[in-house]
Amino acid sequence: MKEYVKIIKALELQHNNPQTKKGIDKTMADSDNGKIRSISEHVACMILAMLTANRPYEPIKQHLSQLENIFMNYDADKLMNADPEQLIKSVKSIRCGNMRIKFQMYALKHNISYLRQMQQEHGSIDAYYHSMTKYDLVKTLDNNLKEMSATLISEYLPSVGIDLPKPDRHIQRILGSERLGFSSRKMASIQECYEVIHDFAVATSEHERYIDVILWSYCAEGEKNICCASPRCEKCVISEYCNYKGKSEK
Repeated sequence: MKEYVKIIKALELQHNNPQTKKGIDKTMADSDNGKIRSISEHVACMILAMLTANRPYEPIKQHLSQLENIFMNYDADKLMNADPEQLIKSVKSIRCGNMRIKFQMYALKHNISYLRQMQQEHGSIDAYYHSMTKYDLVKTLDNNLKEMSATLISEYLPSVGIDLPKPDRHIQRILGSERLGFSSRKMASIQECYEVIHDFAVATSEHERYIDVILWSYCAEGEKNICCASPRCEKCVISEYCNYKGKSEK
């Protein structure tokens, strides 16, 4: 448990952005206090999660205001009648697309209809989400939302107050056997990522989403980009806990 704390404390110094923690703490506290989010808020968070599929987040972050305009302030009614081809063209024009953008834009009507149905049946989308464990929720949404993998769902849900990490390739790699060694696999499984980050959160008394962001930012392009596919080990502050020292990745 001491290693968990030491790793996160070292990475926090590298991250050096207290606003990250404040923002996550507020989102989770709002949820704990029963905040009910509108369907437009859920649609916004879902779409922004979709756009992160297999691409750097920084360009999306830089174009949030343009994306809000493209998606008509995330108005559910307007998006139900929007032309998917126009959405695709507009998103690509500001370089915020990805390899699945066409399929994602055509999936919006289905996904918004599903969210609206859950809102009608349960009083609010938030009430529905909090009616089950977060892991069951990920499975349920994975079965019902189109173009939303477990990884993208785990990007969406923390934005609406469900405390989860996003087990993308950066997290899977840094927790894998050739880095911090929390898995016997080179790339930790999604379930292993959930379990290990939960342990980190318990040991540090932090939210799982915060642990995820601290680890992710140490790896990701546009962030610290240290524990990346070709790691910059000479700059690493947690090398004493890592299995990669002295190796070259194949």
